[in-house]
Parts: sequence; structure tokens; C-alpha cells
Amino acid sequence: MTDLTKAIRRADDPREAVLSADPFAVRAAIEEAGGPTAFARDIEYGGRLNDIKEVAYYNRRFCDAFEKNVDPADATEQVYRRRAHQLEAENARLLEWRTIISETIQRGHMEFKPQPAPKKERQSKRDERIAILNIGDVHIGEQVHASETGGVAQYNWDTFCHRLNELKHRLQSVIDEQRLAYPVNTLILHLLGDIGTSEGVFDKQLARLDLFLADQITMGSWKMAEFILFAASLFNRVEVRAVAGNHTPKSITMNSDQMMYMIMALLLSKQRNVNFLISGSHFMGYEISEAQGMCKWPKDGRTARHLITHGHQAKRHMSIPYYGLERMAQRYVNMTNIPWDLNFVGHSHEDASFGRVVVNGCWPGGTEYSTEVMQGASQPSQALLFWHPHRGVTSEHELYLADRSELKSVDEHGVYTPLEKTMVQLSPEEARCALN
Repeated sequence: MTDLTKAIRRADDPREAVLSADPFAVRAAIEEAGGPTAFARDIEYGGRLNDIKEVAYYNRRFCDAFEKNVDPADATEQVYRRRAHQLEAENARLLEWRTIISETIQRGHMEFKPQPAPKKERQSKRDERIAILNIGDVHIGEQVHASETGGVAQYNWDTFCHRLNELKHRLQSVIDEQRLAYPVNTLILHLLGDIGTSEGVFDKQLARLDLFLADQITMGSWKMAEFILFAASLFNRVEVRAVAGNHTPKSITMNSDQMMYMIMALLLSKQRNVNFLISGSHFMGYEISEAQGMCKWPKDGRTARHLITHGHQAKRHMSIPYYGLERMAQRYVNMTNIPWDLNFVGHSHEDASFGRVVVNGCWPGGTEYSTEVMQGASQPSQALLFWHPHRGVTSEHELYLADRSELKSVDEHGVYTPLEKTMVQLSPEEARCALN
């Protein structure tokens, strides 16, 4: 076992250590191990074997291009062309997944075991409220390295799981607090899209993933369904309203969000107090009236009409598109001939509320794109509101999933942003020799 292999094994992120190491040393270590599979075993890599295989393929192409005095960009292009062909084959199989997954879940009795719904709170003189929780821009499968965001954000599958638990704790905390003032028996859960980050949405997205699309859809759907099951233990009634986002492969007609919603609905099909509605279009309008029986209706209660959509339709420039969202809200009024009371959207990755528009936050907080192009990174959060049939929204709460990032100097140099390890490890004499 080489010194490089031992160093990679000790690293917090073995795959990141492989990518940042000397490519020729990596090639030698892989050849000495007997191939990518044996190399993954030597470094005790616990992730997908395909991750190491892809790294090994890119490493071999890069080294070959360097030795033949070819532009390394040509090698990169070969890697992405190869991966594109793989994606085309995967997407062809995805088109058949809907029927296969449905039959598998139902035949295998894989639905979640039904949990008893909590008893409805006793009627009181206090007016009842309906809780409205927005979940969107989860981007399951996206990988954000601290080194690419200047240290202000990082995100991967483990971070998602941790923040999902935070959402559970903070939701229950706020609900318990609000119930001291008035009954809350019903939750309307908006799923606003971009639950999975998908593949093939933008160039080089494969370098920004820690889960491929198949795992995003299966593992991600399971975890999100578990959260909805948790919500069903807090509320007598859970009404799920789901719309798709814009993170979906552009070469196929199936939206990956819709696939995830279908799996969630199938997993929860036996949970009697959960009603799962998936929009077939890019937006969904619904009403809350006495007829739905979501809460005790006061004499002066009025019918409310809400519209949910992902929000990518609104044009933006370097910030939350306030003007674009206001214009979008009015266009939906003109198009549908319905004066929507509230519009719930995501996509902007920042929480905001203005006029009749509620903009939901996101889970990653920041990405390489947001920090470099837009010079921004938000505190990961999701929005929770309490609604009254006569007064409308009576309170709004940001459920923060993580603390705001605070840069601290990383070492004796007094530098705040992450440094390239290979250069920091060189002595001044070694650096001069390397440059010469």
C-alpha cells in the first residue's frame, strides 16, 4: 500500500482527496492496486463504486492527454460524452419506472406501516388555525464543497439528512408553542419542487453530485416520505399539495420531481390522515373553505384561494426577482380569472414575503454559482405560516435548518477561505523548484 493510498484513507472525504492529489501518483496507485475496484477497497471507500470508477476513467484520460501533449479539455470532453451516453440509457429506463415502482411497492407491501393520527384538539373558544409548511429546493443529491464557496456553504446527502432532522425538531417546537394559544389540527404541506437536484440540468453537473438520479429518486423519496409520516403524527390531517420544479433532465419528458412525489404517495398510501395531490401542470391552485372541513369555521370566515408554483417563471437579475414575482402573480390572475389571495413559490433560494407572494428558502444555503455569480449565500430555512379563515396569515416563522455560516481564519496564515492543500504543503524551496 502506497503512502498516497494511506493518506487518502485517512482523509475525511476520500473522493475529494483523490481528486486533489497528483493525477500521475493516483494513476500509479490505481495500477498498483489492480484497478479501480481494488483501489476503492484499499482506501476503504464507503460510497458508490461508480464514483471511484468515474474518477479513475477521468484520471487515465487526463494523464494520457498530458503525455501526448493534448489539451486536457479534450480529455474532459471525452469523459462527459461517455457519461452523456450512459445518461441516455438511464433515462430510457426511467420512462418505465413509474409502472415498475408502483407494482413493486404494492406487491411487496413496502408501504409505510400506518401510524395513528393524533386526536383532534378539543373545541375551545379560541379560533382554530391551519398550519402551512413550504418545502422546496431541497436539492437531494447535490454536493457543495466548502472550497468552492469560500467556506460559506457545504452540502451533501449527510447534510441533507441532518437538516431534515432539524426541520422535524423545529416544526414540532413551533407547533407546540402555537398550540398554547389556539388549536392547530390541520397541516397544508406545499412541496414546491427541486426536491432532487437531478442530472443533465447544466454543464458539468455530474461534478456537483454525490448521488446520481436513481439514488436521488429512491433514497430521497423514502426520506421525504418519512418526514411526511412524522408530520402525520403531529396533525390530525395533512394535506399535501405538490408541484414540480425546473431541475429535471431536459432530454426527457418525465419530471423527476413528479416521479419522487408518486413514490412518496405510494409509500404513504395506507396513512389515512395524509391526502397527497400532485399537480399535472407547473402550478396548482386550490381553495380553503368551510366545505373542506380543515378547521372549525367561524361565522365571518371567507373562502381563500392559494396558488403554488416553483417560481422559475419569474425573471430575475442578481437578486430575488421582486418585480418579476409581482408581475408573475398578476399574470396568473389574468390567465385563470381568479384573484389568488396568496402565491407560494421557491426557486430563488432566499426567504422573503411581500404583498401576496411568499418566497421559500432552500436547503443548501449557497453553491459555487450563487457565491461566484451572485455573491450570495442564504441561511438554509423553510417557511411555516399559520392561517385563519377570517384574518388570513396570522404569523410567519422561518424554520432554520442550520446556523448562518461565519468565516473564521483557517490556520496560522490568517486566511479565511480554504487553501489548496498541495500548495500549502510545499516549502518555499520546493515551491521555487516546482515553478522552475
